[in-house]
Amino acid sequence: MRVLMALTGHDIDDDIAAVVARMFDAERDEIVALHVAHSREARATYGHLESTDTAARGADLSAMTSDRAVATPTEGAERATERLSAEFSDHVKLLTSKFLPGFSIEQDLVIEDDPAKAIASAVDRHSADAITMGQRSKRSRLAAALLGSETEQVLRHVSVPVTIVKEGTTSTAGS
Repeated sequence: MRVLMALTGHDIDDDIAAVVARMFDAERDEIVALHVAHSREARATYGHLESTDTAARGADLSAMTSDRAVATPTEGAERATERLSAEFSDHVKLLTSKFLPGFSIEQDLVIEDDPAKAIASAVDRHSADAITMGQRSKRSRLAAALLGSETEQVLRHVSVPVTIVKEGTTSTAGS
C-alpha cells in the first residue's frame, strides 16, 4: 500500500508520523512524505537568500508557479527551492529516525497556494491508496463551518481513505 503522509513542517508532523507508524507496516507499505509549501514560504526563503547572497538579487520570483517547483527557474528561485527541499529532507529524516525506522519513504515537495488541490494531485501522481494528514485548529468553529477547512476540501476531492490526526492527540507517542 502507498500512503501519502501530508506534512506541515509544524509539531503536528510528529503526531502524523506516530499514527502512520502504528497503522502501517514497514515491510509491506510505502510512504510518500508530501509537503506543500505556499509560494509565500518560497518567497520568504528567497528573501533570506537574497539578504545573505547578493548573487540572488536578480531572480524573478514570478517564476514560482503552482507546478511542482519553478516553471522558468532563475538562480534565486532555484536556490530557494533547493533550500526548501533540503529543509524538508532533514525534517523527514528526523521523523523517520524518531517514528518510522525501516519504512521506505519517498519525498515530494510541491509549491502551491492551494494545499487541498496539491494533495489531491499528489494522490494521483503517486498512486496513493490512502492519506494521513493533520488538522490544526487555526480557525474558529464558525469560520470553519462557513469557509470549510483544508482537510474538508481534501475529503471532497479524493476517493481514497483519509486518516485525520488532530494536533496534540498523540504527542506522547514518540516519547
